[in-house]
Amino acid sequence: MKKQVSGVAGAARIKNLDLAGLARAEKHGKRLDQTGKARAMNDLPPLTTTGLDLLALYDRHIEGAFVPRAKSSVMHILIQFPTELVDGEDPGYMLHHARVFAERVFGDEAILADRLDRDEKSRHVVDLFVAPRYMKSTKRESKPAISTTHHLKALAKEYGEKPLPFGYGRALQTAFFDYMRDEMKLDGVERGKAKAVSGNDWKSAEQQRLEELDGLEAQKTSALARIEQDRVRAEAAAAEAAHRAAEREEALAARERKATERERAIAAREIETAAAGDRAAAARLAAEQARIGMEAALQAARLRGEAVDRELAAAAGDRADAEADRALAAAERAAITAERERNDAQRKVREAQLALLARAADDGAGLDLRSTPSAFSMRKDAMLPDERHVYEAGWPASLVKAGRQIAVALEQVRAWTRRLLAREKVIEEREAALAARERDAERERAARHAEHAATLAGLDRRDRELAAREQDATTRLAAAEAGIAAAAAKDAGAQALLAQHSRWAMAVDTLVDHPDWIDVTGTTIRLDRDAATAAGPRLAATLREPPPPWALNVLLARLDVADRQRRVGEHEQAAASSARQLTELLGRAGPVLTPEQQLVAAEVQQAIRRSTVAARAWNAARDAGR
Repeated sequence: MKKQVSGVAGAARIKNLDLAGLARAEKHGKRLDQTGKARAMNDLPPLTTTGLDLLALYDRHIEGAFVPRAKSSVMHILIQFPTELVDGEDPGYMLHHARVFAERVFGDEAILADRLDRDEKSRHVVDLFVAPRYMKSTKRESKPAISTTHHLKALAKEYGEKPLPFGYGRALQTAFFDYMRDEMKLDGVERGKAKAVSGNDWKSAEQQRLEELDGLEAQKTSALARIEQDRVRAEAAAAEAAHRAAEREEALAARERKATERERAIAAREIETAAAGDRAAAARLAAEQARIGMEAALQAARLRGEAVDRELAAAAGDRADAEADRALAAAERAAITAERERNDAQRKVREAQLALLARAADDGAGLDLRSTPSAFSMRKDAMLPDERHVYEAGWPASLVKAGRQIAVALEQVRAWTRRLLAREKVIEEREAALAARERDAERERAARHAEHAATLAGLDRRDRELAAREQDATTRLAAAEAGIAAAAAKDAGAQALLAQHSRWAMAVDTLVDHPDWIDVTGTTIRLDRDAATAAGPRLAATLREPPPPWALNVLLARLDVADRQRRVGEHEQAAASSARQLTELLGRAGPVLTPEQQLVAAEVQQAIRRSTVAARAWNAARDAGR
């Protein structure tokens, strides 16, 4: 059923496309796909200002702009103008206004391609391919970018709609209605009925044609139903005429019975008159035989004879009237019979015509029912002799109208049937290819199933091995946990020893630098009372503990080393002083020394320097070791 605003309302719908969808749209525009070929009704090229190479146009359109990663890169906008308010034979007018409207909504740099198909049944739809550009500003820079929602959000806000796809569509529809009313000045234009729920309600041309085909089938069914109703009414009228004829026959029979009764009365009168005549003749004979003395009786007989003559004359008049009534009744009966025969013949012709239309409604009968400007036509050579006679007979206006409606519906059904057959052929080819792919997939699935079974067997084997290994690991884990517990106990003891070692190591390092703080007697270390404050409570607490043997040995060894180093230092200082004195002496004695003595003095000085350098290196290493 068509909407109430069909023909006086336009539509603007959006379909988001990715690059694959744009490629399919390019093939459709160039009529390289089955859908485009099926829709084409003539060879008229599309009207376009940009060309049909959509992918190349898109690449050129987005050059220098930031393109976000999104599911859709392009919007396919379908602009449909009201079929009753805009001339479908003026494509330039529609293409111009579609572009102006889109540029007002999406900006002057939004449209990358346009097209108006002129080879389809619908002449009021413009296809626009839009990738809107805008300046994307950040804290650091501003740059051109592509967005399919930036302008739609602003449009939805302008019309008080939610910034969601459903709101975008409502706002765009309202904006297009305002444009047609205010800019195109279309009188009587209406806004399409708003959708009650969200979702895509756009129907393709194929879907619309299928719905039209269903409508034509419904019209055909309705026409056949009306024909059946006309047939029933004709049968009812024939039955009514037969009933009236029966009533008239009954009346005629009544009149015939009445005429018969009158004839019987006349016959009775004639018999009575004949008897009276016989009696009169006898009376006259008796009067002639007894003429004398019978004059009074003769006179009476004469009077009765005159009365009988009058009765005979009246009976003859009645008989003539009865004959006239009988003739009139016979004429009426003949007229009724003729009318009944005409009604029967006409009813049979109408029934035969209805049967012929019903047979022609099936293209399988081969009658090729087609519409003419005022009626319809059929192939006579495909008719039976009786059907040709019925076809050439007069047709009532109601049957002519119904037949033409059926013919128009059949022609449309044939056209769409041809297209559907073409589509079915394409579908069959696709189904065959799909079946081949399914067979290949089935073989691949079987191979994968075998591989999967082998894999499962291997997994089962590995599962058993893992179970055995898990059991072994459990046993080892128990042993490891026992070992860990023992190790933990050892670790606790080691931690205590480590803490003790750390305390005594710190104490040894401190006491080495201050040997005068302590007094070591045997295995006991006593802290001098005067040095307790300088040593600190931590060192004092450590020294109150019995020292471990290693700490005592290290302390004694380091104290001994420190004492030796002190004595070595004293010797080094004395040696350095002697070296300086020797150097000064050699310097003063230089002028009086012989060359050989000077050579010996130089070697002595070098030896002194080497000894000094070695001593310094040893001291540095010693200090580093401390």
